[in-house]
Amino acid sequence: MAGFAVSGFLVGFGTKLGNGCTSGHGVCGLPRFSIRSWGFIAMMMIFSITFANFFHYEHIFTTEKNLVLVDNSLIYAKLISVIGFIVMNSWFIYLLLSHHIKEFYSYFVTFLVAFTFALGLIISGFVKRSKVYHFLVFDKNWDASLAIILGTTFTMNYILFRKIFKK
Repeated sequence: MAGFAVSGFLVGFGTKLGNGCTSGHGVCGLPRFSIRSWGFIAMMMIFSITFANFFHYEHIFTTEKNLVLVDNSLIYAKLISVIGFIVMNSWFIYLLLSHHIKEFYSYFVTFLVAFTFALGLIISGFVKRSKVYHFLVFDKNWDASLAIILGTTFTMNYILFRKIFKK
């Protein structure tokens, strides 16, 4: 449990230090060729792969040679989605009843974008610890599917950003 707390702190610290989350830099910054995003993602990947492989092969947190990861993350993602859905709908109802139509549309669009992003994370498997673990650790169970998802996302956003910004 302490590992989750330390990890959460480090992720939050890195997000603050990098002026954005890994997904934001990866999905939006890389296709726009932002130097900060390329540096942030390169540093994050180097550290993630290094530490994941070190802990995997050195068995620091476990004595098991074949670590079995229990994935409760999909259950948590569903629970958080339901809670978020209830909170956002309550907020939308409040805005509509208080005649704040302009704010309603702004929040609704934000909600749709966030919902689509979260749904993409769930469908692609980015919320599964084992999926991410097997992407970062180079062994016989290495899973390249997340690299394919990242590559596809990069390509699609590169095309869309070029079309939107007409560069």
